[in-house]
Amino acid sequence: MNVLFQILCAVFVFSFLIFIHELGHFSVAKLSGMLVHEFSIGMGPVLFKKTVGETAYAIRALPIGGFVAVEGEETDSNDSRSFGHAKLWKRILFVSAGALMNLILGFIILSILVGMRQVLPSNTIGGFYEGSASAEHLQEGDQILKINGSRIFTANDISFSLSLDRDGIVDFTVLRNGKTLEVPQVDFGMETAPDGTKFLHLDFYVQSQQKTFWSGTVYTVQWMISIVRQVWLSFLNLITGNFKLSELSGPVGVSTAIGQASTMGLRTFLNM
Repeated sequence: MNVLFQILCAVFVFSFLIFIHELGHFSVAKLSGMLVHEFSIGMGPVLFKKTVGETAYAIRALPIGGFVAVEGEETDSNDSRSFGHAKLWKRILFVSAGALMNLILGFIILSILVGMRQVLPSNTIGGFYEGSASAEHLQEGDQILKINGSRIFTANDISFSLSLDRDGIVDFTVLRNGKTLEVPQVDFGMETAPDGTKFLHLDFYVQSQQKTFWSGTVYTVQWMISIVRQVWLSFLNLITGNFKLSELSGPVGVSTAIGQASTMGLRTFLNM
C-alpha cells in the first residue's frame, strides 16, 4: 500500500505540473483568439475525452507530457485564427506561457513554505559546531556575501555553493562590523560517504531572522531566484564535468524521490 501511495503521488505531481504548464499555453491561446483543437494532459492512448465548443479536452494514459493543439502551429494554415496569423507578441507569449506558469507555481509553493515557517534563515553565521575548523577564520555575526566568488543571497545559496566545492578549501567574502573582508583558504576538510562520494563538512550554522510580511515576500523572491540559478549552475557543472552524468536521475529516479518525499510530510513534499 505504501508503494502504491508513492506511485500515485508521483503520478499526481507529474500530471499537476504538466497541467499548470499546458494551462499557460491554453489560456494565452484562448485569450489571443487562436483556434484550439485540443487540450490534453498525458501522452499515448486516450482515457477520457470531451469536446466543449470547438476544443476537445483529453486525459491520456502516460503522465509524461501534454499538449495544446492550436490551428496552424505545426503546419501552414489559411485560417484567420491560426497560430501563424496571430500577432508576433501573442505568439511569443504563447510559446513562453508554459514556463511562466511554472515560475508562478514555484513562487506560490515557496510562499506556502515560507508561510509555514516561524522564522527565516539568514546568510549570517549564528555559531559553530564543536570542533569547528572554520571558526579559526570566520566569526559569529559574519554576513556571508560570496563563496568562491559566487554571490550569496539566502541560506540555500550557502549550502549549494559549498556543495560545488571539491577540495574543502573555500574562499569567503563577508561583511564584518560594517566592513567587507576577504577570508581566503578556509579549510573545512572533506568527508567520504560509504559510496565513495566526497563532500564538504559544514561546521557552522546561520542565524534566524524574524518573519514579517515584507521579509517573507523578499525571502520568497530570493529563494525562487536562488533555485532558478541553482538549476542553471547545475547544468553548467554537468558540462564542465564538476557533476557526473551518473548523478542524474531519469523519470524512474525522480518518481522514486517524489514518492519518498510524500511520506515525509507536507513541507518535504512541497520542497520536492
